[in-house]
Amino acid sequence: TTHTLNGCVVDKAVFTGEVGQPIELTIHCIGTTESTLDTDSSPAVAIDTEPFYVFHQGVMTTEGGSKNHKKFVLVIDNKVTPEYYQSQTVTDLCPQNREVLLGFHAGWGGQSALYSTNKASSAGATGTLVLTNSGYSTTFTFGNLKTWAKTPNIEGKHEIMLPIQYKAFQSGATKELVVTHDAAA
Repeated sequence: TTHTLNGCVVDKAVFTGEVGQPIELTIHCIGTTESTLDTDSSPAVAIDTEPFYVFHQGVMTTEGGSKNHKKFVLVIDNKVTPEYYQSQTVTDLCPQNREVLLGFHAGWGGQSALYSTNKASSAGATGTLVLTNSGYSTTFTFGNLKTWAKTPNIEGKHEIMLPIQYKAFQSGATKELVVTHDAAA
């Protein structure tokens, strides 16, 4: 059976990366209707032969410098709300205020100043996450990042990791997130 979503939009996209692993993208979609086709054949799937990104190919820059980190998560949540107007099925998909969250785990020793940094000012901090492989480059540019202190976990005799959490905001005409993909990098 083949399932097809009509009027499909991306509700949430989550990029994750961890030392030694490929960058992963999880997409949550929502559609207005779903149709099924009973068939024994599968739809034609084109295998993507383009290079993918691995964690070590990424550089994160915030608050004026690159940040060493062991893992990151970037969440782009469009907060899509399905609307039902005189219908039992979805008639409209309404995106709400988009929320962009960036989190990463950095070693306490090299990034401890981030723990006490207050980013309550309206200017916030700027930042980028750049992934590069062969002739491809994808850049996530954040115009106004706000952070809050989160106590690090101390788990035995290991490096103390500082969880850094940012929320991106629009500032004037500068969007909270701009994504640029360059296939000729």
